[in-house]
Amino acid sequence: MRLFAMLALLLATPALAQAPRAEHWIVATDMWGTTAWSTLDLVREGGRLSGTLDGDPLDGTIKGKAIRFIAKDAKGTTYG
Repeated sequence: MRLFAMLALLLATPALAQAPRAEHWIVATDMWGTTAWSTLDLVREGGRLSGTLDGDPLDGTIKGKAIRFIAKDAKGTTYG
């Protein structure tokens, strides 16, 4: 039984130490009946999110099923 527990722990350790995974999303937004397309690139590290929305940097958090973003455009205007 001890051997099984140690093997399980050793095999699980690399999964916990994996690097953050980058994700690429295509986002469709309905803007007064017209679809606007954007690209969203995200990296999740624990409860923190970072990435870009159409090239503009964004930061965010994830808690359970809730995601919150703050993005800044090229002029420094903050959205979120």
